Amino acid sequence: MKKINLTLLVLIIGLSGIAQYKKASYFGKDGRIYGLGTHFYALGSEYSGTHMGYTLSVSIDREGKQLFTGWEFQYLPGYGTAIGKTDGSFFYSYNFGYFLLKNENAEQKIKPYLAAALTGSLLGGVKESSVYDDSDAPRFGFGIGGGAGLFYYLKPWLGLQAEGGYTYQFAKKDIYNVLPKHPYASIGVRFRIVSN
Repeated sequence: MKKINLTLLVLIIGLSGIAQYKKASYFGKDGRIYGLGTHFYALGSEYSGTHMGYTLSVSIDREGKQLFTGWEFQYLPGYGTAIGKTDGSFFYSYNFGYFLLKNENAEQKIKPYLAAALTGSLLGGVKESSVYDDSDAPRFGFGIGGGAGLFYYLKPWLGLQAEGGYTYQFAKKDIYNVLPKHPYASIGVRFRIVSN
């Protein structure tokens, strides 16, 4: 139940952000893409393997432009480690993408792209431990990432997205670092709204 409540909280925060974005003058451009998806963090055996999180995203896609940008909230549910169980963790990511094909019209079905991202961890850490006191544990980390992905549009307004890459985290490596450098993969659904 706790995981469901935290997931709903992420969605509410993200939808609030969408509402604020709509008020911005630059938001009335050609394409707005809203996304819901999953994110797989391959953290390695030290962090109990690969864990699945959830994402909520908004990006701007202008016809005729190959560069696009956007932001993403990520939520990674808590998981067990050798020294305890982590809290659910929230991450914010500002994303940059570059379409490999010309982005000429809303009818284009396949859109492969290269991706880069700046990522910050907002909340999370070791919650329980029989060995360490985590009351003063740091909860913030910063990272950069890059990869490649693909949009596949079933309809001009509905598409699927798949992406894979690598994130390098700059957070201090200690027992509270719940997001080390890692490969990642994500899949999701995208809703595209086109404006004149």
